[in-house]
Amino acid sequence: MKKLLTLALVAAAVLLVYNFATRGKLTLVPSQALSADDRALEDLEARLDAASRTYSQAGRASSLSGVDTTQDAGAALGEVSAIEKDLKELKKTASSDASKRKIDELLKEARILKGQMGE
Repeated sequence: MKKLLTLALVAAAVLLVYNFATRGKLTLVPSQALSADDRALEDLEARLDAASRTYSQAGRASSLSGVDTTQDAGAALGEVSAIEKDLKELKKTASSDASKRKIDELLKEARILKGQMGE
C-alpha cells in the first residue's frame, strides 16, 4: 500500500513539473489546449532565449579564451532579426489581446537584445 501511494505521489509530482515547464502553470491537468498563436509564440520565445544564450556564450568564449566568435554572434543576431520579423507577421494575424500583448513584450525583448548585440 505504501509503495502504491508513493508511486502516485511521484507521478503527481512529475506531472506538476511537466505542466509547469510546458505551460508555466502549476496544475495537475492542463486547463486548456494552446491555440496556434500561443504555440507559435512559445516557439518564438524559445528561439529568442536560445539566440540570447548563443550570443552570451560567444561573448564568454571570446573573453575567456580569446577565440574568434564573431560568426556565432552574427548568427545569433541574424536569428533575433528573423524572430522579430516572424513576430511582426504573427501580430498581423493574432486574434486575442493576450497574444498581442505577449508579441509586444517579445518584440521589446528582441529590440533590447539587438541593442546589446550592437545593432
